[in-house]
Amino acid sequence: MLRQKFCGAAMFLKNNQADKQLSKNIYKISANRNWALMRNEEFRRRLSASLVILQKNNISESSYSPPMYKLYWKIGFRLPPPHFLGFFSNMLISGLPLGISAVGLYMMGHENSSVFILQMMLEMLVVALFFTVAWGSVVAMFYERDRKRHQLPRWSSI
Repeated sequence: MLRQKFCGAAMFLKNNQADKQLSKNIYKISANRNWALMRNEEFRRRLSASLVILQKNNISESSYSPPMYKLYWKIGFRLPPPHFLGFFSNMLISGLPLGISAVGLYMMGHENSSVFILQMMLEMLVVALFFTVAWGSVVAMFYERDRKRHQLPRWSSI
């Protein structure tokens, strides 16, 4: 009986060590490709290097480090500067705050009626999607154009 418990504990430790090694290997592979999974030190190093690159290309600080991104970085989100994000990521990150705000303003002007609740929810969804996609696309096109004009490297190569 005691031998079974000991063997079970040894197998658990062996499997646990193998799992840790596997997760380290997966982390090393994915950290180079995915900015959301990278370690904090690695992210800080890349962030400071990318900000230096943007500053050397004479891009204004308000463009490469907007107040929303400073807030995200202070909170702890690991987002690259907007010039190093893809079009869709920029569209969502820039457009969602406006889309959510537009829904809030839309709700203030609407009567509180339980009869048309489904219609009101559908209208709010359309308003949110419209403002998110419209504003987000404009901002994303600006950053994409700037990235191509200054021939900035990819985030993965920094």
